[in-house]
Amino acid sequence: MAEPVKDVTIRGVTLRDTRITYLDAHGMPSGGDWGLQRSGAVFLQGTERCTVEGNKMVRLDGNAVFLSAYNRKYVLLALLLLLLLLLFGCPRCGCR
Repeated sequence: MAEPVKDVTIRGVTLRDTRITYLDAHGMPSGGDWGLQRSGAVFLQGTERCTVEGNKMVRLDGNAVFLSAYNRKYVLLALLLLLLLLLFGCPRCGCR
């Protein structure tokens, strides 16, 4: 990554009532019978030293936090409720 976004913190935010994503285009990381939606209420791509902490995520009809392609030295702390953390490479550029 030539110029990643650096040193960003997302703290104390309530994210709620996002739209459903199960009918949107999706990736198939394993080539099996399941897919993965490449989106999230917090979507990080091309970042270094970013932090997501102390946020409340309510009734998200999709992914809460999605780390896509290039992300390094990230910190995820104290997300309330059930959090599904997704790490997914980018098949177009080959990064993981």
